[in-house]
Amino acid sequence: MEINHPDYGWIPFTASRDDQEEHGRELFDLAVAGGAVEAYVPPTPEEQRAAMPSLSAAKYRQGLLSVGHNPQEVTDAIAALPNGPEKDSIAIEWEYATSFERLQQFVIEVGELLGMTPEETDQMWMAAAAFGSRKWPR
Repeated sequence: MEINHPDYGWIPFTASRDDQEEHGRELFDLAVAGGAVEAYVPPTPEEQRAAMPSLSAAKYRQGLLSVGHNPQEVTDAIAALPNGPEKDSIAIEWEYATSFERLQQFVIEVGELLGMTPEETDQMWMAAAAFGSRKWPR
């Protein structure tokens, strides 16, 4: 369901009959009484990716490094692309972008260049978002 939060406006909220919080149980009862309760449909992978946080360029590079892909590998993969405006555009983003979005075409293309599946990129992305710039697991 969505609730109209006093500070954040309309936000998604999951309520259940067995909710630990009383307000969750109350909202569930109200929704059931209104007859408009539908089965939960989990978000698609694309919806989950769209909701992932932005990463700074440093966190993105650290994330790639944490899964075995150093920045020079990305630079070399871009250099190996056929010459032309697409290669130039990718090179400019790699060198100058200050932040990245998970569904940004550049991020998808770099994952493909490195042989990463979308799921591997997702895992790297969320790990990068969760760790500070100097707290990488080894």
